[in-house]
Amino acid sequence: MREIKFRAKAIVNDIHNNIKVGDFVQGQYIESGCDAPCIIFGDGEQIEVDRKTLGQFIGEKDCSGNSIYEGDIVSKRLIDNSVHQCVVRYSEKYAKFVYCPISEEWDFDRDVVCGPWERKGYKVVGTIHSKK
Repeated sequence: MREIKFRAKAIVNDIHNNIKVGDFVQGQYIESGCDAPCIIFGDGEQIEVDRKTLGQFIGEKDCSGNSIYEGDIVSKRLIDNSVHQCVVRYSEKYAKFVYCPISEEWDFDRDVVCGPWERKGYKVVGTIHSKK
């Protein structure tokens, strides 16, 4: 069974856990009608997060053993020495996480989407939520 966890950027400082605004926090995601969305981490501590940066763990790790989250940019050197980069997204059409080419416009019907057997060797190199 796949581990369910989320990652998002903190919107407040937490001096007790050395978390600063803009740091990614991993854990369980909660949201209620009157409170800001939060990630629960550690021993039940919670921190408010930016919903726009929320990404779910896709159940896979990269070639270095790092967890891969929705919104991550992954890279792989191909046999011809070129570098192939993709962004990890959730596809409503396919009802699963997919690796899509990085472009301004992408279309699940047109763009090539990697299957699990094609994902070996990818490394997380960033996230779409990083400062540019």
